[in-house]
Amino acid sequence: MKQKIKNRRDWWLVSVCEQNEVVGTDKRNVRRRPATWVNTLLIKASSLDAAYDKALRLSRAGKKRYRAVSGKTAYWKVLGVWDLVPIYEDIEDGAEIIWQDVSGMPVAAARKNLVTKAQLKRWHQKWLAQTEEKKRKRTRV
Repeated sequence: MKQKIKNRRDWWLVSVCEQNEVVGTDKRNVRRRPATWVNTLLIKASSLDAAYDKALRLSRAGKKRYRAVSGKTAYWKVLGVWDLVPIYEDIEDGAEIIWQDVSGMPVAAARKNLVTKAQLKRWHQKWLAQTEEKKRKRTRV
């Protein structure tokens, strides 16, 4: 039996930008380069406004200071919403949940953006190795 979430136009993808800051960093320095992530959340909400507010509330929940590997105190700061798009189809295996219109892009540029399965595997293995290394460093503290 195929699993499906019936979509009544109440599902949204919301991308939220967060930055990792070290306590005591000069916030006036707009050229600093903290770790910056854009996390995309699947949100169920009755309207765009509700989806926006819920994504920020969920992103801010549980944010607290911690001791980084460097020994310094750091924290994740939610900067805000980068993108918010409705999902139009029912949510099931193979459903199109987001699209981008890149009309006018030259064929060569479109081909340059393609990645192979081998590239994805290498990136995934690198990410796994980095994640494991971070876990090991945290447990040593």
